[in-house]
Amino acid sequence: MRPSGAELLHLLVPRADVALRLGDEETATGAPARAADVELTDEERHTAHDALVRLEDLREREQT
Repeated sequence: MRPSGAELLHLLVPRADVALRLGDEETATGAPARAADVELTDEERHTAHDALVRLEDLREREQT
């Protein structure tokens, strides 16, 4: 059984956050990229709002 889009997002965003804090650059850049590609329904987008906000923070940090 595969996780829903929202569940996958809730798994990938903290993984990227921890990787960033630990200096694991490969995971810190790969996980947000994968999370950004997750397709979400409107309901999932609402459920995953906080994770989406954190994902945006992580992606902005990548660009600096």
